[in-house]
This record gives sequence, C-alpha cells and structure tokens, in this order.
Amino acid sequence: MKTRVRLGGSGARRLGPAMLRSMFLVACADRFGWRAQTLEYRFAAPRRWRFDVAWPDAKVAVEFQGQHGPAHRGYYRGTSGLQLDCEKFCAAAADGWRLFPVTYPMLREDMAGVVELVARAVDNRREG
Repeated sequence: MKTRVRLGGSGARRLGPAMLRSMFLVACADRFGWRAQTLEYRFAAPRRWRFDVAWPDAKVAVEFQGQHGPAHRGYYRGTSGLQLDCEKFCAAAADGWRLFPVTYPMLREDMAGVVELVARAVDNRREG
C-alpha cells in the first residue's frame, strides 16, 4: 500500500523542518524501499562532508537547505556557510554526483513532486 503525503491546508504551514524531513524519508522509502537510501552519507574522503540523504549506487543525493535547528541559526548570514556549501556541492559534482538542494517550502508545497524528481534521477542513473 502506498503512503499518501497530503500537505494541503493551513496545517501544512505549521509543519516544522524535522517533521518535513521525516515525511520526505517515508515518501522516499515508499518509492524506493527502506534500504535504498542512506542517511548522512559520507563522501569525498578525507573531508567530513555528508549528504543528508543519498542513493550511493546511483550517485544521487539530497541536501536539505535552510534552518535545521538552533545550531544552524544564522548559518547563511555571512558568506562562510554559503561558501562551504558551494565548495561541497562543487566537489560532489566533480565526483559525478547529482545533487538536489531542497528547501522546506518545496517540501510543504509539493513533496510528491520533489520525490518524483529524485526518483527520475535515481532511475536514470541506475538504467544507464
């Protein structure tokens, strides 16, 4: 049975980042199976960079953008946080990764669409 993710109405605006991340992971597990994705996947050794969610066999990853909690408040206020993310994203691209930076408003407005975009990339990479 497929899990339905419906976020319409005023209740969707109250969903916080943690709940949206969880819902995204459930939607991806429904699409790919529970073991298909890897959380906090480390890449580009010896760097300590990690992707929030990755499909290593397809070299596809998702990075959640925006506030992740109290420790990240103000991360993009200066250029250092943005610059570090750009360095990470460029290194990933150079190593052949297809990276999807996803914002929480994107998940609130069209989670199924985001999952489908990622699924298309994973399927394309696995097919050929």
